[in-house]
Amino acid sequence: MKNQIIQLLFLSMGLNSFAQVGINTTSPGSTLDINGSFATPYRTLPAASESVSTLTDTDYYVNYTGAVDYTIYLPSANPTHPFKGREYVVRNPTDKVLTINSGGNEKIDVAGSEYSNVSVPKGYVATLKSTGNTTGKTWILTSLALSGLPADQKVLKYATKTTSPINASTPTGSETCIGVLCIRFAGTSSNAYQSSGRFQVKFNTQTNYSFSRWLFGAGTSANTGAGGYGRGNIAANTWLNLDGDGLNPSNDDMTSYIISAISSQKLYRVNTILSSDKSTPSTLSVVKIFIEELE
Repeated sequence: MKNQIIQLLFLSMGLNSFAQVGINTTSPGSTLDINGSFATPYRTLPAASESVSTLTDTDYYVNYTGAVDYTIYLPSANPTHPFKGREYVVRNPTDKVLTINSGGNEKIDVAGSEYSNVSVPKGYVATLKSTGNTTGKTWILTSLALSGLPADQKVLKYATKTTSPINASTPTGSETCIGVLCIRFAGTSSNAYQSSGRFQVKFNTQTNYSFSRWLFGAGTSANTGAGGYGRGNIAANTWLNLDGDGLNPSNDDMTSYIISAISSQKLYRVNTILSSDKSTPSTLSVVKIFIEELE
């Protein structure tokens, strides 16, 4: 009977001289090589009448679905049987406060700092791993990430570019695009006012648009800036001036725009910075463009 059991084990897994184990494969390429599906424990909290819960060696993925604020405790370190490397994944899809507590005097390493607990915000998943320590930082927060988005939340996408110096290649080199919109600086002078020094916008599809604009710099009021507004229609891939007056890199002009691509129902926020050549510290003229798109 013993020989039959051993034969069955060797049929189900492959072993080689490097102590690699294969499941459903006779030639494992890693320490553990699984040729098939993989399952880990899944548990929903809280159970009936529970106000707190302590994770155990049978837990891995925990999904909180309660209607009240809740606390989950991590298991205390075990000097006799350490569980270094054990991992827990905790998800909070609710709008309640979910707290993960290390318990006792043990701490959780969060980006190098020690905390007694961490909170898992609405829509987030926290992953924690045991460090194997028996005191101090016994757990480490390896990630805290979004787990999809609730229906009332959106993703904010952005694009950014820095172009230096400001010269004849800047109008092409500074083009920054996201979605259906592109922004560029049309000027070529690095140190002084220029009538052609304007930011421009174009859409890659024909659209109707509106925009508002604020200018801040050495030549404008520190409180009010210089505003502006425009709207109309624009053909595809056609550049449109966003600034009626020239911009001055010597003033370190900063400009902010809100642009609505009405046809595609897209909203963009654009922030720009112009700077001239500086001697102390020595820096070249630069144009920076930062665009946010609300999806």
